[in-house]
Amino acid sequence: MINGGLNILSSAVEVSNMEAMVYRLKAKKAENDLARLQNEALERESKLVRDHATAIRRAERRDRREVSSVMSQRASEFEAELGNLSEAYSLVGDFRECCASVSTLWKTRLGKFNFKDEVATMEGGRKDYAHAEALVSPIEGRLQGFWDPIPVSPDTKEALTEVLGEDEEVNCPASAFEVSLSGNVSI
Repeated sequence: MINGGLNILSSAVEVSNMEAMVYRLKAKKAENDLARLQNEALERESKLVRDHATAIRRAERRDRREVSSVMSQRASEFEAELGNLSEAYSLVGDFRECCASVSTLWKTRLGKFNFKDEVATMEGGRKDYAHAEALVSPIEGRLQGFWDPIPVSPDTKEALTEVLGEDEEVNCPASAFEVSLSGNVSI
């Protein structure tokens, strides 16, 4: 009987040792599965961050190209308008100089001076002067238009300047599960 009791006891110990090994193997497999899932989640998160950074860089490049093309177009328009403005000012200055010119007095002393020709020249100068003064204001207005802000793509968002709460972050995108890289969770 003692041998039978010892046999039952030893078989119970063996069964419990086997069960313990099975549970240890299941626990080890569960740990490995958990580690694999965590690695996959980290890889997905890092891929999302890389994709997000790539999309931002592409948008910035596209916006820089748009701004560059607008700036070069505005520079050429500005150069043309500035030429028009300087021409208008030169016409105004030429007329003023002509009206108060000492050379007109000097011409009166020459033998070939014709008063009617001089008056006709001055009348033509006054017309140019009025035309030039009418041009100056619109040209100056168009030149001021070159300082307007440059429009960018509608998919570009302006950075917010509001105060961040505990569940908000700067430069830390959240994954699809709203778990951020810093560990803050927004549900």
